[in-house]
Amino acid sequence: HQDYLDGKKLMKKKDAESQQKAYDLFTQSARSFPDSYVAAKCHKYRAEILRKQGKTEEALKEEIRVKEFYPN
Repeated sequence: HQDYLDGKKLMKKKDAESQQKAYDLFTQSARSFPDSYVAAKCHKYRAEILRKQGKTEEALKEEIRVKEFYPN
């Protein structure tokens, strides 16, 4: 859960390094707690970061994953 919180803080920073660290923390958190509500948020934030990085196709895949695995 701490990875998730740290990732949210880093997302507020606009530099590429902070965004990448946030992405990595969200990935780690989602893998640690795949069935939790936090994992759904992690995948959502990962999609946002991918969009900011210009990785539209990867962002779309991430958004689909959220809808399929976390329908609420």
